Amino acid sequence: MKPAVNTNARLPTISIVIPVYNEIKSIEKFINNFFSIAEDVDQVVIVDGMSSDGTYDKLKSMLAARPDNHHICLLQSEPGRARQMNVGAEKCSGDAIVFLHVDTTLPGDGIALIQEKLNDGAYWGRFDVRLDAEPVMYRVIETMMNWRSACTSIVTGDQAIFIRTDVFKMIGGFPVIPLMEDIAISDRLKTVAAAKRIKSRVLTSARRWQAQGVWSTILLMSVFRLGYWFGIKPERLARWYYKTS
Repeated sequence: MKPAVNTNARLPTISIVIPVYNEIKSIEKFINNFFSIAEDVDQVVIVDGMSSDGTYDKLKSMLAARPDNHHICLLQSEPGRARQMNVGAEKCSGDAIVFLHVDTTLPGDGIALIQEKLNDGAYWGRFDVRLDAEPVMYRVIETMMNWRSACTSIVTGDQAIFIRTDVFKMIGGFPVIPLMEDIAISDRLKTVAAAKRIKSRVLTSARRWQAQGVWSTILLMSVFRLGYWFGIKPERLARWYYKTS
């Protein structure tokens, strides 16, 4: 049964959940970017997956130094992005939850755009994406990602997924699997409604494509998605993925 649409005219409250793991090299840049939009939300839950590189301690000290950190909660959980996001969601009190990757930046009006979609009756949705690299091939990748998601309602985590909290609980949260958790939750959410698209773009890191090569990454991800659709267990796919990463 689909949940009732919230027709209340007030602005929905928003919680953000951010999973992090071994991000010591980029965490300072992330925190500085993040605080430009953090004041627009009611609650932020950062969940470290037992990082081994000092990420948690760095986050703790940086947040302690900020006077505007009263609505930010820093937690630790067992590693695994799906598990971390579920742990974070348990602490959320907002009407909706935004699941934000550490290397993805919302547009300045991103929270207002989410609230607008929610008040228009959205159950869940995502942003279009722009990669932070200049070569034209990255524009092609972005276009294909955004087109694929618009056509299929299959959403990837770097598109800043937002979900009404009651819907997230109703579908049981993220499946606790080591890979493809964003694809798996998209499948669950599609039984409720199609994803609502926000055409404003989040800026996300192209580091995966840069590290592994554009064509190699495209081929690798296509193979893993096909494997997932054909029923290969995510645990087995994860073993293959981390051997090639």
